[in-house]
Amino acid sequence: MKGISPIIAIIIILLITIAIAGAAYAYISIIWGRTTEGIQLVSSDCTGAAVSLTVRNIGTKTIATTDVTVTRTSPTGGSPALSADIEPGVMGTINDATCGSGNMCVYKVMAGGQSQEMYAQC
Repeated sequence: MKGISPIIAIIIILLITIAIAGAAYAYISIIWGRTTEGIQLVSSDCTGAAVSLTVRNIGTKTIATTDVTVTRTSPTGGSPALSADIEPGVMGTINDATCGSGNMCVYKVMAGGQSQEMYAQC
């Protein structure tokens, strides 16, 4: 019984190597893409009916106020917003003046293609 020829063996080894390199490239691209933008809740503070959420930019790019969408999902309404652009590693605030005393306010924050829920109890 004959084995496979050396040329075919080399071609198969090259194809396997190229496939592994492609998979590694795709994995590394996903990891780097996820770390370029991100926001993390540090703390929440409620004074009367006003909520202040302190957030940190955990990515490597500056997050502009126009790049962040904040929606209060419970109770609905209000117009919470990021107060200023946030540099990487720096903290910023999201302010909402109309949460209401005695409410649990739930916020959905979209930044860098990622969504995160944040809570504040007044």
